[in-house]
Amino acid sequence: MEHWQPLGVSKRCGGSGALGRVQRKKHCSVEAAVWRQLAGSTHRQTLGGKELGVGDPTRLGGALHFESADFESTDFESADFESADFKSVGFESADFESADFESAGFESASFESAGFESASFESAGFESAYFESAYFESACFESTGFESAGFESAYFKSAGFESAYFESAGFESADLESAADFESADLESAGFESEGFAK
Repeated sequence: MEHWQPLGVSKRCGGSGALGRVQRKKHCSVEAAVWRQLAGSTHRQTLGGKELGVGDPTRLGGALHFESADFESTDFESADFESADFKSVGFESADFESADFESAGFESASFESAGFESASFESAGFESAYFESAYFESACFESTGFESAGFESAYFKSAGFESAYFESAGFESADLESAADFESADLESAGFESEGFAK
């Protein structure tokens, strides 16, 4: 399995400010192919006991293996995030009981105080095997970013946020293939800038 750089906002990928953004763009870009793999994998995977389709763009599929330094301690070995529970950031259950993510540290659209500061998510992981209740109702990250009470389409139906999949943030297609630029102001300070995922 190929290893991919994470879409990080981490100190290892550069600090804050303009220089940090340049560093993140240089070092933390994610290949567009990883999104295609996320949207439709050629591998069969199971998510919480549910089998995912082969090459089905409406399924999460794929054994995305985030083994870069930023994710080593949580080691997202597959789409079911088997080694994670994000207890310390408030991801308490599959339906994200603290869905406004106040306890999760998602305090601003820019994610500056969102807790993506450490080099790795040491105390963080996904307790549930899959996002049982999950689609982002908010068109973009306004205030807390996740305005709805929960994510309502299991493991990201249509692979990219069934409702208003962040049009203002550059998520132009369901499978994120053309989501190469995060141009919205509310993501700029998080290092998600244009070409951030293109190369």
